[in-house]
Amino acid sequence: MRRLMVLLAVALRIAAAEPELRLLPPVAVEGGESWSVEERLKYYNVPGVSVAVVQDGRIVFARGYGWADVEKKRPMTPDTLLLAGSVSKPVTAMAAIELVERGKLPLDADVNTLLRTWQLPGNELTAKTPVTLRQLFSHSAGTTVHGFPGYARDEAIPTTRQILDGVPPANTPAVRVDLAPNTKFRYSGGGTTVAQLVLSDTLGESFPSLMRRLVLAPLGMRASTYENPLPRSKHAQAATGYRPAGRAIPGGWHVYPEMAAAGLWTNPSELARVVIEFGDALAGRKSRLLTIDGARLMLTPRFEVSATADVGIGFFVEDRGTFGHDGSDEGFLTRFVATKDGRHGVIVMSNSDGGGPLMGEIERGVARAYGWPGIPPVRATRAVPAELLERVPGRYKQGPDRMLTIRRTGDALELRTIDGRWVRLHYLEDGTLTRTDADQRFRVTAEGLEIVADKPTPLARTTEPLSPSELISEGRLEEGLAEYRKAKPDLQTFGRLGGTFQRVGRYREAVAIFRVATELYPDSAQAWSSLSGALADAGEREAAIEAARNALARVDTDTNAEETAKFWIRLRSRTLLRELGAK
Repeated sequence: MRRLMVLLAVALRIAAAEPELRLLPPVAVEGGESWSVEERLKYYNVPGVSVAVVQDGRIVFARGYGWADVEKKRPMTPDTLLLAGSVSKPVTAMAAIELVERGKLPLDADVNTLLRTWQLPGNELTAKTPVTLRQLFSHSAGTTVHGFPGYARDEAIPTTRQILDGVPPANTPAVRVDLAPNTKFRYSGGGTTVAQLVLSDTLGESFPSLMRRLVLAPLGMRASTYENPLPRSKHAQAATGYRPAGRAIPGGWHVYPEMAAAGLWTNPSELARVVIEFGDALAGRKSRLLTIDGARLMLTPRFEVSATADVGIGFFVEDRGTFGHDGSDEGFLTRFVATKDGRHGVIVMSNSDGGGPLMGEIERGVARAYGWPGIPPVRATRAVPAELLERVPGRYKQGPDRMLTIRRTGDALELRTIDGRWVRLHYLEDGTLTRTDADQRFRVTAEGLEIVADKPTPLARTTEPLSPSELISEGRLEEGLAEYRKAKPDLQTFGRLGGTFQRVGRYREAVAIFRVATELYPDSAQAWSSLSGALADAGEREAAIEAARNALARVDTDTNAEETAKFWIRLRSRTLLRELGAK
């Protein structure tokens, strides 16, 4: 009874502290839009999302929205379990760092001296620089295999060694070193799987067991587990994963024997305990498994990932003053972001492949609600000058088949997106025009417009006839397709345009665009694969099956596709056929 009363008191405190969560677009402007979570779930066709917020070292917000399972009308709650995808990696790295600090695991030893049941094949690269755990957890070991698609619940599940050697029933290539270790960043889930085996071999213990003992139990992550397949006792807690078009993953989810890289089942409230652990350790307070040195080690940049981010050990560290990781499994997405001192953080988990934009909106909304530092400021606006209302509207050439159209609506300016939507342009105090749905600003010049960036891109006004993509955006589908048949653009053009319409749920246009691609490039496995996905999203099952089979029939002889592309075409086509119940 006492424990129940304590939990109730905590829940009441959390509920009392909850602000109204209003979501924000990539660019926040005075008087601009904000939305409720429910509005954006509907907009993006995402079944459910779960959110937890850490403020000053404690969980102050934990809520589920929408559905954990649409068909069964099972709501998403803070306790619903979801697959964390690649957020599994930094949690695994915490176990390794704990063992390193206890003197039970060397961080910089050749991993082959630690492995007992398998060896990473050597070559001239590893002879010069052996692979180490420090490299594996910072994606700098030169190992192959970016990520893993998992396995249907009714498929045979490979052992870790079969995965590492790429032998059946493994569905990914062998993990090998083909880039000089310790020279640059290259993301590798394969490398994390090597680390998984190092931990199991070193401790003589199954990976789920050692992760529960070393990390999950000490942090109080009682519902979380690395067990794959997920134990039947936890099925009722697990969310069903969905494709962007709303199709459920057959069986609800995939199995990930690549547990360290992608197999953690958890929820945002339990992942929030990772943020709290870093906050305690970095502040020198009593922590459960990390010391201040261990926490600092994980967040020390090792290699540059992008212009604004570096990789540490397990986590990515961003210039804006945060650390974190994103995760993606089939039907599930996760975003983990925390301030570098570990005081504040937000974890968002969704049971849909299409939840990415929603997660960014939630993250920005949470940061604004709690007044966190380092978030993009609200940009001050003013009325568009009358002279620009007259001067700016028109068409501007951005590239081959890429036009930018702006129109006047009353006292405002609107820009048409590639999929035909009109978005308002706000006029900022610095004299530029900005979109809010994307971080893109425009400066008015004598010649027309230029995109504001480190290297500005001029956009010249044009009177050329409407491009094929413009015709399609305006609803003149057949005219646009006819122009594409004449021009015969490259496959990248079809992929960009068809993919855009597919992402926003305009499947009729996406299917039509990809059909023309298969007409013009009948031997392209990629064209048929893209068509099969669009047809499946459109609910055209039989046609989708036929297109997927056409992709598989052409993949071996497609001279324009690289081997990596061929691998993913095969895998995605076979997965789609299985999901559609093809015989």
